[in-house]
Amino acid sequence: MKRQAFALAVLLGLAAVGSAQTLADPAPGAPRFSIRLGGGAAYATLGDLGLGIAGQESYLRDEYGELDGSYETPKLGSSFGGELLYALSPRFSLGLGAGYARHAKASQVTYAIGFIDVRERINPRLTLIPLELNLHMAIPLGRSFAFDLFAGPGYYWASFDYEFRMDLDLLGMSGYDVYTFKSRRGTVGFQAGLGFEVALGSRLALVLNAVGRYARLSDFQGDWTEEGGGDFWEYSDSGDGDAMWYYGWTYEDKKYDQVAFQAEKPFGSLVSDVRPARIDLTGIAVFLSLKIRLF
Repeated sequence: MKRQAFALAVLLGLAAVGSAQTLADPAPGAPRFSIRLGGGAAYATLGDLGLGIAGQESYLRDEYGELDGSYETPKLGSSFGGELLYALSPRFSLGLGAGYARHAKASQVTYAIGFIDVRERINPRLTLIPLELNLHMAIPLGRSFAFDLFAGPGYYWASFDYEFRMDLDLLGMSGYDVYTFKSRRGTVGFQAGLGFEVALGSRLALVLNAVGRYARLSDFQGDWTEEGGGDFWEYSDSGDGDAMWYYGWTYEDKKYDQVAFQAEKPFGSLVSDVRPARIDLTGIAVFLSLKIRLF
């Protein structure tokens, strides 16, 4: 993905330098500014977060047998955004965009440990605000249709929240434990894409965009809370020093991917490949937008 995006940017750059049309002004009276607004679906791999969720479910199935339910990683999310475009020529434009994407999915599993019924619930939520600068190149396909190739750098600000809840039931008694973690991070990345534009009038067009993104977040640190209640215990605590870690945990000769939220780096004879967990934003988004030519 990174190589393909870089190659597309180089091609666009060479075309901008090598074409005499890029130096020409748009036709007299033609609108220089346009705005594009729309939304759609976004897919991101999520990296270590997905690995850790899958690894924990795999361990529970191996250790306790049949599970009721399953853990799910919120790789598919919703996305909305807009872009202000300035025409450099009839074929080339600069775009400044901003958006909002959300990946969130609550899921749970239940199982039994002897006479104890256990229910575990996770709720990871990732909110992403991308700020993007793109060079656009239009490829006309007649009077009413055009392709739009674009690429550029972006800054991605993310808010990550994670909640884990465990409920226990034993002989008519019950108890619960709830842990929450919140962290905010930003990173620089790259995006590139292809759009198909259909003119609906002299100043209005419908655009279908597919956007590929390369960006990765790491070194999550943030606030946490933990509280428990019920018939077994009663406690409440909070702090601001927890970090998000990825590691491999070997149990009965099988290695499980794990994600942990704690201040100290995980260690021990069964622990390996420890590192600050990464959330990979690399993926693709598909937008349906309206493009309005302003002035």
